[in-house]
Amino acid sequence: MASALVVSYDGSAFHGVARQPGLRTVAGRIEEALSIIGQRPIQLAVAGRTDAGVHARAQVFSCAEEIDPTVAGRIGKLSGGGLAVRSIVPVEDGFHARFSARFRQYVYRIRLAVDDPGYAGRAWLAGPGIDAELLGAALSAATGQRDFSALCKARSAGGFQRHLLASEVVVSSGFVDVIVVGVSFCQQLVRRLVGNAVAVATGRLGLAEFEGALGAFDRARLATVAPAGGLYLWRVGYGDNWQWVFDSYRKAGFEAEWVGFQPDELGLGIECYPCVG
Repeated sequence: MASALVVSYDGSAFHGVARQPGLRTVAGRIEEALSIIGQRPIQLAVAGRTDAGVHARAQVFSCAEEIDPTVAGRIGKLSGGGLAVRSIVPVEDGFHARFSARFRQYVYRIRLAVDDPGYAGRAWLAGPGIDAELLGAALSAATGQRDFSALCKARSAGGFQRHLLASEVVVSSGFVDVIVVGVSFCQQLVRRLVGNAVAVATGRLGLAEFEGALGAFDRARLATVAPAGGLYLWRVGYGDNWQWVFDSYRKAGFEAEWVGFQPDELGLGIECYPCVG
């Protein structure tokens, strides 16, 4: 029996998720904690790589061996802060956090009100004047299966052919949240998509210009990269029914859906422990 770990973290506390020698990363700290607990080296696979500063509500790691689910709290403490293991779920042998995933959902949070130190590193203060309809139109123009060279970091691992399934703009008091669901993402795709869509929504970039540069694979014309601190890997899905995530977010909103997390929403398929929010 293998294991899946569902983890949330504050990206400002880490140099990204992937192991990097000499740097504090999410995977590195969890592996170190597991190795201390189990008294043997433990290696994990991760569902989606996130850059330094990017947060996660429900990142998924997998391990080829069984991990005692009652050690979830100890992992968080031994990791030194900034992350929490929401649950440890038994999964079938052969399960892989990355390759078994069917979709990934990201949320990008834009703050409209005046700057507030409490939101530093957790939302992009893009200011008032964002046209939500134009923002949605720019996002829709990028939906589908295509070459995303214009919106991915140069030399991104895995190439530029990606499939964005759908996107939605959710407006609430003081915030505009962009929800993007895709099969997989190349490096900086969501941040560049949101950054340039906001440029369209504030009149700094024409919609036709955005669409033209996207079709021409022109990265130089779509150079705006939204700050890392506004981006959240919201969930990783292991089933095919991804459409419900928009309705769920629309009904619950940012804070309630974060707190109300239940591992069965990911479609891992086996009863979990401790299954707490």
